[in-house]
Amino acid sequence: MESIAGAFGNSLQVAFDRWHEWASCQRDFIVNGKPGVTEEEYEAVARRFAAVGIKSSGFLPLGCQRRQRST
Repeated sequence: MESIAGAFGNSLQVAFDRWHEWASCQRDFIVNGKPGVTEEEYEAVARRFAAVGIKSSGFLPLGCQRRQRST
């Protein structure tokens, strides 16, 4: 996990925050009835971060455009 954060040039917390914002938006982005990131996928990655002590600060991203597409 630290090598992933290193690739971003930041800490694990910053990597988590960036992933969390992206994944939160993707969970709400529905295409053909399927989310961009499923709840199971989200939880699997969140558990990996939690295993090294990184957890959500409760921040909810405001920049997501909540919309649905059928194609």
